[in-house]
Amino acid sequence: MKVKVSFKKPGGGASAKFKRIIEQAKDSYVLVGVTESAGKYQEQGGPSVAEVATWNEFGTETIPERSFIRGSTHSSRPLIKAWQKEALDNLLSKEGYGLRRALASIGMKLRMLIIRRIKSNIPPPNAPSTLAEKKRLNQGNKTLIASRLLIRSIAYQVSIASNKDTPKGD
Repeated sequence: MKVKVSFKKPGGGASAKFKRIIEQAKDSYVLVGVTESAGKYQEQGGPSVAEVATWNEFGTETIPERSFIRGSTHSSRPLIKAWQKEALDNLLSKEGYGLRRALASIGMKLRMLIIRRIKSNIPPPNAPSTLAEKKRLNQGNKTLIASRLLIRSIAYQVSIASNKDTPKGD
């Protein structure tokens, strides 16, 4: 969905700073989640962390859906909107606070929101066979947490116009 926003000061014309921010923000964004660069699960025959994350996020025939990304963002919309407003306020009022910093701030907060959701033991509970294997490996009984690789792989990436940054995480 694309939205066009225009603001006018009394007497006509938009503030130069706001115009600059809007122009730069048009093609800028922050991505949050698991990328292919996150690596592989060696002990499970090598599926990538991104594949395992997708299986858990959406479910498969044998893995129940445990949405840790969509579940985080859907249940926190008012909070995320507040973060967006805070970032815009900072862009307009703080000297040296640029778009990259604003998007990185939102990315870091979203990353932590997703990690908290993963740690929350998202239902349904693990299958008895999974619980037995996790007990044997001393990995606890929470869903989505075994090696903690998924948690360590949650990252954000800021893109300003056509200039992509490298993923950020820990």
